[in-house]
Amino acid sequence: MQINGKDAVMAEVYQLFRDRSREVDEYINFVVSISEFGKKYVIDDDPHHKMNLVPINRELEKVLRANAVLLIYNLVESTLTNAIDAIHQVVEIDEVDFDDLSRNMRNISVAHFKRSVKNDHDEILDSPDSIQLAISRMGYDKMKLFSGNVDCETVYETSKRYGFMVPDPNKKGRKIRNNLKLVKDKRNALAHGRSSFEECGQGISVDEIKKIHKESIIYLRAVLYFVMKYIRNKEYSKQAAS
Repeated sequence: MQINGKDAVMAEVYQLFRDRSREVDEYINFVVSISEFGKKYVIDDDPHHKMNLVPINRELEKVLRANAVLLIYNLVESTLTNAIDAIHQVVEIDEVDFDDLSRNMRNISVAHFKRSVKNDHDEILDSPDSIQLAISRMGYDKMKLFSGNVDCETVYETSKRYGFMVPDPNKKGRKIRNNLKLVKDKRNALAHGRSSFEECGQGISVDEIKKIHKESIIYLRAVLYFVMKYIRNKEYSKQAAS
């Protein structure tokens, strides 16, 4: 069965999510094995040397936990980035003119276009597209969507701007809102040098990391569901909104 462009875009978003989730899961299982099962050594099996046992002390355990926090944050930001990028890819695949976009998407496109006009007039002058398509496309940059500040509040604000629904992060007694803010804050403290890896890992247990990771997967899967529903129903277009 041939997959059309939009289906391929959505399939790629889900595949990237699964791949990143697996990476985090494998790493956390490694950290758990060290903490819970007393595996305090890793094997250095360099073929050019004799096999050695490399000790893992308490300080290194904290560093390993801090790395788990970074991986969880990376999963959250990359998933939201890829989901939003999928919307813009589909708008381009459909060649939706500015006037045919939903009000939410027109507001977003105008903001991106203004940035493009400010930064590079030549891009507009040399564009092969009509002005309608240019306004709906230009100025968008996937790499500038988010900058290390993604948590549930960011997800909610983004959903309001684009016009799609998002799940309740604290549904069924979960504490995803607070947990993802904790992950974001720890990530930023590391990125800006306010905290060492050892200090970051000291304030969070392996059990907390496991729970945050599990609940983050549930939350992100629900976010993707609503974004993909938005795409399938063409809610980025004026026709769907009317």
